[in-house]
Amino acid sequence: KPEPAASNAPSDEEVSLAILAYLAEHPDGVKLVEMEPVFGLARPVLGRHLRGLIEAGKVVKNPDTLVYQLS
Repeated sequence: KPEPAASNAPSDEEVSLAILAYLAEHPDGVKLVEMEPVFGLARPVLGRHLRGLIEAGKVVKNPDTLVYQLS
């Protein structure tokens, strides 16, 4: 039987804010693979947050280098 999700898990908003703060500390940008160990989230979960931030106009992704930066 699967364990219930931890009640102290960060909300989507908290994760998005943490990503924005992290990117603010790395003005040259960061690749998704570099963010995985920092946030302890699976790549698809981080990708979903980053796509939302891109759609919101807060983050840009360089299609050539795959680097994410604040917009």
